[in-house]
Amino acid sequence: MALSPILPPGDAAIRQSDRPTVLGSSMGAAMKVIGTMDREEYDRMLRDAREQKQRVQIANRVPWQTRLATRHLLEAAKERVETIRILAGTGGQNFFTEEMVGLLRNCADAGCSIRMLVWQPDLNTVSDGIKQLYTEGKLRLLPSGTKKFAATMPHFLLVGEDTYRQEAGHEEFDPAKPFTDDYPEIPARISFNDPDNALRLVGMFESLWNAADPAIAV
Repeated sequence: MALSPILPPGDAAIRQSDRPTVLGSSMGAAMKVIGTMDREEYDRMLRDAREQKQRVQIANRVPWQTRLATRHLLEAAKERVETIRILAGTGGQNFFTEEMVGLLRNCADAGCSIRMLVWQPDLNTVSDGIKQLYTEGKLRLLPSGTKKFAATMPHFLLVGEDTYRQEAGHEEFDPAKPFTDDYPEIPARISFNDPDNALRLVGMFESLWNAADPAIAV
């Protein structure tokens, strides 16, 4: 079988089971394949998966791929007016760039409900753009109140109950070191039609959100 950027069921790199596709190869092999794809090819693959609601998982590794994936995820949210749940590590400007904040604003203006939980004791690390959205009432924002298990906590962006990008757990990155197109590398999965795993992420998010202390919000 030819190598593919489409991930197989049950890959151990991000602990999941009952995956929606049997296409592709191991996580490592899928990462090698996406490393050879240019932006146009990767964008087309994401677009097809979104527009056709393909029941596949797509490998994701470096920031330029993540930016393309995020555009498609939030476009899906806006088109379907879906709830957006975000579990972030720091909520910092390296990830929540001006473009990302603008995409979230568009979703909020379209009627999407947005909640963001930051895995930190407080919200000091959160970007000014995200705080501005909170101030404008465009999203709800809470800190977890802890950094315990930060290196193993899987960050994710979840759209509705079937669409997501989920990262493998990783150490916190130096906020003083800007992200580039190729740094940092974070193995992740993207799917536009995986209700089994998405519903597990919904349950996880809701449990963590309900355990957070609103008294230490912005």
